[in-house]
Amino acid sequence: MIIWRGWGILVVLITMVMYMAVIFLGESIFHQGYAIHAQYYHAVATLLSAIAVWFTGRKLNGGQGRELLDEKTGQKVIMKSSHSLFFIKFEYWAIPLAILGLLFMIA
Repeated sequence: MIIWRGWGILVVLITMVMYMAVIFLGESIFHQGYAIHAQYYHAVATLLSAIAVWFTGRKLNGGQGRELLDEKTGQKVIMKSSHSLFFIKFEYWAIPLAILGLLFMIA
């Protein structure tokens, strides 16, 4: 079961689309079998996904939020939307993706 809040599911979708795009472009450019360059396809796709997830997450989770005043206590409350996947903020998924991409490069 996938648990997400807000647009958190985009982490998975961005990664899937990036993989499909890199494999399609790699096959059309090199005209060789997937197995020959698979390690590099995975590395490039994962690193590009990490970059896209970082900037998208910063954009989605950034911003001021809405400041409200509680009439009873007089305290200020800030309401802000949150986007996460498996309880991890959207932009922080870029870190494991980048590490995985680097592991694909050295494996």
